[in-house]
Amino acid sequence: MIAMTEPPLATQSPPAQEIPAPPVARRTWLDRALTDIHLRASAVLTVALFFMPPDGVPGVDLCMFKNSTGLPCPGCGLTRCGSNLVRGNFARAFNYNPFGFVIIPVMAGMGVMAVLPRRWRDGVRRFLKAHSTAYHRALIVFTIAFVLFGLIRSVSVSVRWSSFFTAIWL
Repeated sequence: MIAMTEPPLATQSPPAQEIPAPPVARRTWLDRALTDIHLRASAVLTVALFFMPPDGVPGVDLCMFKNSTGLPCPGCGLTRCGSNLVRGNFARAFNYNPFGFVIIPVMAGMGVMAVLPRRWRDGVRRFLKAHSTAYHRALIVFTIAFVLFGLIRSVSVSVRWSSFFTAIWL
């Protein structure tokens, strides 16, 4: 039988030590929302509101939910609301979707950020990140209100309390 002998300890190399990976910066919801591609998309959509007819394009319904169910979703009317907002028709815009008074200016602000120099964009991002907890809470409250509005509007249309563009909340 052959005996296995180990080489002398001096020739053994020390075990390799693992080098810890550098920590990865965690991206927040605000980082993802304020990427350059989102800012550019907001700029394009904001410009599109100026070319959109205030009553929408006749015969074209953009909402897949409304096309499949016949009921308005919470976002139905936002495009027409924005189109009326840029023209100064505030009462009409409110009738299409009252949440457009928050969504459209935020989208337009993001669009303006897209054309700012990078240094200014980064400054705005730093400012917004400093207050991100408050913005996140506001976003949660806004989202809950937006969904409740959509449910109430859909139920009121489905039981024929109102038609889609009749503002029962006025």
